[in-house]
Amino acid sequence: MKISHVALTAALAFSALAFTAASITFNVDKTKSKVTWIGRKVTGEHTGTVNIADGKLTSDGKNILGGSFDMDMTTITCTDLTDAEYNAKLIGHLKSDDFFSVDKFPKSTLAITKVTSTGNGTYKINGNLTIKGITQPIEFPATITVAATLKNKY
Repeated sequence: MKISHVALTAALAFSALAFTAASITFNVDKTKSKVTWIGRKVTGEHTGTVNIADGKLTSDGKNILGGSFDMDMTTITCTDLTDAEYNAKLIGHLKSDDFFSVDKFPKSTLAITKVTSTGNGTYKINGNLTIKGITQPIEFPATITVAATLKNKY
C-alpha cells in the first residue's frame, strides 16, 4: 500500500497558557486532541488517528497567528479495519521503514506558517510538515471555532 494523499484534520482542545497585549498562546490539551488521517490508494483508503504529543497556537485575540504541533507517531491507529489481525498488520506496516520509520522517528511536526481566512469560520492553513526528518510544505482547509468561554475572556 502506498499512501498517495494524506488529509490531516485535527480535533484540538486548547487552554490559555500565557498572553501579552500582542499575542495569546494556547497550549494543546493532549487528552482531548488528536490528528485524524486518511491514506488513499488505488484500491481504496484507510483512516486512523495519531495522538498529539505537544502543541500550541498563537493568536492576537481574533486571528490565529501561528503554531506548532508534535505528533506521537507511536500512537498511530487504523479506525476503519475491524479485523484485528489485518488492522495490526497495517499498523505494523505503517510504523515500519516502508512508511514512517517510527522506531527512528517517533515524532512528526507541523509548524504553521500562515493562516488565511476564507470566510465563515473557514481558513487555509499553510505550514511545514516534517515526517521522517524530511520537511515539506503543506496546505489544508480548517474550520476554527472559538469556545464561548474564550469569546467572553478575550
